[in-house]
Amino acid sequence: MDQIKYQDVVVWLPTYNEEMNILKMITDIQNLGFTVNVSDGGSADNTVALAKQAGVKVYMRPGKHKGYGIQRAIEESYKIGYKKFIYIDCDQTYPVAKLPELYNLANDNDIVVGARDFSKIVFLNRMANHIFTGLINLLFGSHLKDTQSGMRIIHIEKFLGNIRSEAFDLETELTCFALKNKLKMEELPIDYYQRVGESKASLLQAILILRRILICRITD
Repeated sequence: MDQIKYQDVVVWLPTYNEEMNILKMITDIQNLGFTVNVSDGGSADNTVALAKQAGVKVYMRPGKHKGYGIQRAIEESYKIGYKKFIYIDCDQTYPVAKLPELYNLANDNDIVVGARDFSKIVFLNRMANHIFTGLINLLFGSHLKDTQSGMRIIHIEKFLGNIRSEAFDLETELTCFALKNKLKMEELPIDYYQRVGESKASLLQAILILRRILICRITD
């Protein structure tokens, strides 16, 4: 593993049954010079054991969904003293090699999002993402390309205590919060790969996202 290069940022992997991916993700991220932590939602497989075997800190969250995990991760990162916070889905769909570029863009932005190549996303998920992003752009007057990406960096102080999402509407709330509060946001074009393991997408997830968009628009 290379020496830690990025002292003010920590990378978190929100996990739930990711034993097929966890070791490669940890190794690839550490080899770039980042510190890695894991926020696990009670995996029933060997995810936690493998993460601990790799020597990273594992934090258990109060619910299995990603929103719980990122809330916990933001709080813990702040307590430790980090200024910036990256999270990336632990399914090998996002290009880990782009993390240094994501980090560099955060020098001039409050949040940077890895905007995926939608042509690489399966049809139904692609259509859903077009709907979510189009609705957010319509309601908030933005021109974003990908509001649901699971690869982001944020300045912790801007979001600490302001995220309430407990499930898969997390990305929507992060995006809408940034837009409502006129935070500086940039999108970094990234590739997107086929998922390793079972997808967690569902109709309930889509309903939660639509609900979160409307809540963010009508509340102060």
